[in-house]
Amino acid sequence: MSGAAQRLALTAWLLCCGWATAAQHDGPADFRLGGGSVPFWTAAPREDALDLSELVNTLQPSIFLVGTSDAGHGTAFVISQEHRLLATNAHVADIMHASGGEMVAIANGTARTYRVDEAFYHPGVRRVIGNMAVRTPDPAHGDVYPESPDVAVLRLAAGEELPPAIPLAEPGELAQLLAKPVAMLGYPGHDTECWPAVGEKAEATFRQGVICRITDFTNSVNASPGELQFIQHSMASWPGFSGSPIFLPNGRVVALNNCGATKKQGERITSLAWGVRVDCLWELLKQHGLWSEVAVPASLDEIDVQRFAAPDPAAKRLAQAQRLVAEARIDLMRDDVQKAVEKCNEAAKIAPNLTAIYDVRCIAYNFYANHKIKARNAESKRYFQFALEQAQQAAELEPASVDHYLDLAVCEINVANSDAPPGRFYEVPKAVELANAIIGADGVRARDLAYAYRTRAFAKGWSKDSLNDIEQAIKTDPWIPQNYTTLATFAGVHGDATAQRAAQERATALASAIADSDQAWLEATSKDDHRRQGEAAIRLAERACAATDYQWWGALRSLAAAHAEIGDFDKAVELARKAQEAAPDDEAGPIHRQLRSYRAHQPWRQ
Repeated sequence: MSGAAQRLALTAWLLCCGWATAAQHDGPADFRLGGGSVPFWTAAPREDALDLSELVNTLQPSIFLVGTSDAGHGTAFVISQEHRLLATNAHVADIMHASGGEMVAIANGTARTYRVDEAFYHPGVRRVIGNMAVRTPDPAHGDVYPESPDVAVLRLAAGEELPPAIPLAEPGELAQLLAKPVAMLGYPGHDTECWPAVGEKAEATFRQGVICRITDFTNSVNASPGELQFIQHSMASWPGFSGSPIFLPNGRVVALNNCGATKKQGERITSLAWGVRVDCLWELLKQHGLWSEVAVPASLDEIDVQRFAAPDPAAKRLAQAQRLVAEARIDLMRDDVQKAVEKCNEAAKIAPNLTAIYDVRCIAYNFYANHKIKARNAESKRYFQFALEQAQQAAELEPASVDHYLDLAVCEINVANSDAPPGRFYEVPKAVELANAIIGADGVRARDLAYAYRTRAFAKGWSKDSLNDIEQAIKTDPWIPQNYTTLATFAGVHGDATAQRAAQERATALASAIADSDQAWLEATSKDDHRRQGEAAIRLAERACAATDYQWWGALRSLAAAHAEIGDFDKAVELARKAQEAAPDDEAGPIHRQLRSYRAHQPWRQ
């Protein structure tokens, strides 16, 4: 699994799962934790270190390797033998979502395997959405943000009896953690390099150290005692150690290891690691009604989970910004560049790190130069350069996203050609090389693959060979208007006015259908009750479906959502099923979740 590149702090984080991420939280008010810190190189006293090492034989059987052979792995440990519960990190539990609901647990020192039936998430988990840390336990929304209550519980399917539960620390022990000796057992990737083959056993790795620093999830020591739940420790961490129990010499768990980072000061490189205090696990148990299934050494009445029910201000800001950007995309499809840019500017005031803002402004500036100015002059070059700046900003915010690099390539081609003589187009080898790399890669989304073909056609200077790339783009995804505007440009360069006109008409019709479909989606799925208009959404989606002969999955999806909004769930299920069948693989997953919602007679909310 891959981690999220978040501008706030995420770029520096090395998450401790087999390639995943982390989350946010608070705690009971009666704890009195020491702030301050101790040097990360501090060693445990010899007597305590011996006690910790002697615990290994006792605790080892209750440590589990969890994950899949393809989606990565982490660590979990038994918290209820009778009820078959394991504790781990939320970002480790996300492996189950990434692998389509499949997850396996292997008991330490054995080849015994168990199937994970269900995952429960802490209600305060934060995820990276639009480069913002937003509170949501749903793994479909994004990667877990490390500085949050990154905790989950896994329930195993019926089968062979589990080893005994590892005891949890008491409130009094959590109140005196600073400088305490601790250890952990888990499956770091440098030792557990690959998933065990059938019949092979899993073997945990032991680490020991001390608690170095105790803060809240914003790295502050000035928070209330109950909020000091982020534990820095001196044990060397590594991807795969995520979810490992951090325990005292008495064997009681005080935290769950969740993430690490490498810091550089001059020539010195320091590795730091963190865990989530175990009272976050207590909150999860209360939230999901699992309290009676686990031996928790605390009072149920002292565990406050109500604060997680309050609206998240970050989520509200994100929703406002996302809606503005969605409306800006619709304005662009309707050829209103100025209104699209104005809405993006407004969104940037609310959520300046939302990548989609820069995507839409990049498209808008390129569109304005190509289709409004329609001349090679200083003004068009200035707008191409504006577009390039937007593409660079988007790539900085989401460096792992393919389409941002294609945006950069297209902008550089535009800037280069703005100085070319009339009727001439330069070949840009660097852009061709980038497009080739994307076309040759595995797992690229259909829309990005089509974009790569279009980019290569443009980068070749509209040579006759470019037509093959344009046709391949259309074959890859026939519902993208830009495929046809690219074809129209090619035809115009080669003097075929009839083909140019036909391609442009197709592009215009598709853009109008997409605008109608996107507007219908907003009208049907908005979380704002005042913005939803089911009947209006049906009219818009029907028009989009008719324009695309009821073949385009996007219009079918919007029409399904509109019918669900007015309570016609049978029709919604029928249409969502058709949309899922017509959609490319990378779009089918979200539609499947919408389909499940309609079957449960629940409208979809975006």
